[in-house]
Amino acid sequence: LKKLAKDAEVASCVKANAYGLGMIEICSILKKMKCKSFFVATVEEALLLRNKFKSINIYLLNGINNISDCKKLVKNRIIIVINNTSQFLILKEAYNYFNFKILSGIHLDTGMNRLGWSQEDIDKYYMFLKKYLDLKLVMTHMISSEKKSSLNRKQLDKFNKIKKKFSFNKNIKFSL
Repeated sequence: LKKLAKDAEVASCVKANAYGLGMIEICSILKKMKCKSFFVATVEEALLLRNKFKSINIYLLNGINNISDCKKLVKNRIIIVINNTSQFLILKEAYNYFNFKILSGIHLDTGMNRLGWSQEDIDKYYMFLKKYLDLKLVMTHMISSEKKSSLNRKQLDKFNKIKKKFSFNKNIKFSL
């Protein structure tokens, strides 16, 4: 993959115990191959992975549902992907507790209609996102990534339009 996209960072999704293959074993192999970023689904997976690997980037895809879990994740440098306003409000509460910007990512809904912030949500909370979050990632989920589809172009156009709002931070990564 790195040969195909030299300037891109290759990250791995290892949720559900690396789809039954063994999350710790798969991460060990990929880390040796210079993979630095891993995506998990649950708080438990994130903390288990952090316990084993101190220096990797861990993204929690499902976001958080309560301040208690949020505090554990923040203390363990887990990057929390927020999928909706209620998750953002928990991160805002964490900001007030820790008094620093919270490592996070934003999942945009560009057409999947399952998870993610709408353009309207981004517009409404934009100034608060800048204030409370240390954004590392803006992502979306493609409806039909494995085949050519007119939906892909529509989603890509929507994603590109929204991602311009995040030009204030040159360190944000963007992912489809």
